[in-house]
Amino acid sequence: MMVYFDVEASVATGAIVARHPAPVSRLACVPGHLSSLVLSADAGVRRRLEAATELAGWSICDTPADAASFAGFADADYQLVIVDLVHPFGGNLAAAQRAAAEIAGHPETLLVVCGAEDAVEHEIWARCHGAFCHVSGQVSGDALVSLLNKARAAANRHTSRTVRGTI
Repeated sequence: MMVYFDVEASVATGAIVARHPAPVSRLACVPGHLSSLVLSADAGVRRRLEAATELAGWSICDTPADAASFAGFADADYQLVIVDLVHPFGGNLAAAQRAAAEIAGHPETLLVVCGAEDAVEHEIWARCHGAFCHVSGQVSGDALVSLLNKARAAANRHTSRTVRGTI
């Protein structure tokens, strides 16, 4: 089950019409592209999430494989952070939540939370931290790519409104 907290849609003659973004090609991790970070201790889950992220047009960057290597990633700006609360680093759920909250606290960063099936506390944590989406249980394939496409569209919407300048 997926719960969206930020969905772009329009109302036309009483019906809700969702806008679908056009697919984009695979991108390298370079400045200026929408970058993503996957936080999961399970290598299989991490590869699956990274593959779906790349298919949805996000730039894939090196990701920490354990809690010790996380420190170098905390200061970087990512437009998407996916945190797996089912497989936290070192089995430490509180540390995974702190890490995700720290990175996702940066401006213009979307948070996607992958929680356990029927784990209400994971969804509550996601809502309390302003997550873009909470994914409950195993979601893969087209559903996951579709979710990440929606996140990309939301990130493009938010970053396109931002005006940056130097003084």
